[in-house]
Amino acid sequence: MTGQHRETTVAKATEQLAVLGQHDGYLDFIRTFFSHDLDVVATAKALNVHPNTVRHRVKRVESMFGESLRSPTLITAIHLSLEVLALEDDLSATGEPRARRAP
Repeated sequence: MTGQHRETTVAKATEQLAVLGQHDGYLDFIRTFFSHDLDVVATAKALNVHPNTVRHRVKRVESMFGESLRSPTLITAIHLSLEVLALEDDLSATGEPRARRAP
């Protein structure tokens, strides 16, 4: 991504996730939840909290977006926004994109 397309894409990703940034810790929570493939138990272990805490936070995120985190549209939008912002952070810090994760 370069130039105007990069700026537009980053702005859209930032806008998509802005609601999470308004609530303390929810952006980090959603990053962890997605990095653990939306697995409640794995996320709970990673965050050192009870699985019910993760379920509660998922419900809070759903209420913030007004849509279920089971919705492929919402999952895709959040995932792509997280990836765009991570890529932008890496490019800003190093000038190089980060290595892709193995599937």
